[in-house]
Amino acid sequence: MRALSLVLLLSGIPAEGSDNPEARALYEQALASFQTRTREGLSEGRLLFQEAVALDPGFAEAHAGVADASCLLALYGYEAPIEVMPRAREAAMEAIRLEPSLAKAHASLGLVRYLYEWSFDEAESSFEKAIALDPAYPSAHHWFAMMLMATGRYEEGLEQIERARALEPESALYDVKRGTILMAGGRLDEAEAHLRAVLERRPGSPLAHRELGLLELVRGRPDAAGLLLDSSEPAYALVLGPLGRKSEARQMLETLRDLESSSYVSPVDFAVIYAGLGETGAALDELDRAFEIRDAALVYLRSQPGLAPLRSEARFQEILKRMGI
Repeated sequence: MRALSLVLLLSGIPAEGSDNPEARALYEQALASFQTRTREGLSEGRLLFQEAVALDPGFAEAHAGVADASCLLALYGYEAPIEVMPRAREAAMEAIRLEPSLAKAHASLGLVRYLYEWSFDEAESSFEKAIALDPAYPSAHHWFAMMLMATGRYEEGLEQIERARALEPESALYDVKRGTILMAGGRLDEAEAHLRAVLERRPGSPLAHRELGLLELVRGRPDAAGLLLDSSEPAYALVLGPLGRKSEARQMLETLRDLESSSYVSPVDFAVIYAGLGETGAALDELDRAFEIRDAALVYLRSQPGLAPLRSEARFQEILKRMGI
């Protein structure tokens, strides 16, 4: 594999990391599926990464891909963290064992360390190593930015997301996340101006609509938020309460409870709906449940706009303390 990589390097063709053309093809297909960030795309991407690994067990990039897809399936609440994150760690460590200088592998480990292990210092070391090995790998800057935001280091987070944006100017994800970090840091006017500019550039971006809707909630404008948020999202319950439509929020709870009987649902989603209903105790119970199962979304406890009504509660602060945030 290394001999082939050298030939490709000398010829000006980027090395794909495997001698096996079928494994390389599967890897490229996996990357395309992974980039959709949907439940189906991430699941398919992980499966394709795994198939690439089966064809070439020494394919370090494919092992890192398995880790990344697993992490995002947990983060987005598609699969239970306790089921997928230990395997994500194994995949990241195997990628590092196979190719210690692979930036993607160290970034993958950083993702596991902050989303699941809540080992923020170790995650920072992993991201910094990934960036030192390959400063042009945008995902390392993006994930590092989000970890910095989660731990309240907003200015450093902005620096990292700007680097990701510079590397991939066409990325809608990185563009929107700059607004997310500005909002989390309390720079609401800047966040709003940026997100509205993003919507002008990308009028069809559901993520930009969502983040601007959350910002409207932070500003106390539920009517405006309701025009931007997807009515199927838990955060929409924060719109329903002030508008006197609590029965709709309770219907959202029932829908999630029914769904929970057949698939994983993040307790954080329940907490956001209860917060919208003004049921603080129930919301905090769900956050305690999220803590016990190490739900990946819990890392954004400090910056999640939907949980703002709970921030002054002692139980809320205790969860942050136990997580090390």
